[in-house]
Amino acid sequence: MIIKWKYLSLIFIVFLFGCDNPFAPKISNNVKSFATIKSQATIEGVFDNIKYAYLFKDTTTYSKVLAEDFIFSYRDYEKNIEISWNKQEELRITNTLFKNAEELNLYWNDIIALSEDSSQVIRNFQLKIRFSSDEIVQIDGKVKLVLTKLNKVWYIKQWYDDSNF
Repeated sequence: MIIKWKYLSLIFIVFLFGCDNPFAPKISNNVKSFATIKSQATIEGVFDNIKYAYLFKDTTTYSKVLAEDFIFSYRDYEKNIEISWNKQEELRITNTLFKNAEELNLYWNDIIALSEDSSQVIRNFQLKIRFSSDEIVQIDGKVKLVLTKLNKVWYIKQWYDDSNF
């Protein structure tokens, strides 16, 4: 009887450590490449951290790419006015998006324009938001960013959104 328990224990241990956990599915390759927060010593690190924040719905990481005096702006073409808000409002709105979306996929495309000192960037993006299996929103656009560097770390000071949404 003792021998049977040893074999059963051995089989259990092999089963336990030799199998994938069905309650923790593997992370896709897309997620693996953004599984860590990047250094913001480069502007690419800023873009990577925004992608990370959207992928993992992480407002803490998102807030760390924004300067304290951050301003978000976009043009409301129906009202023909420009609308802006500060960092606190941006974080509140982004947090609401993160809570309501089942999945967010942000893709940064090529940089269209970059100032000589890297403080101004224009870049295309695609954002796919899945609120439910039958409600998916695709946003294509470009961002115009003004960046500031403080203690060798880049932050977004101004974000102008020019998208189809």
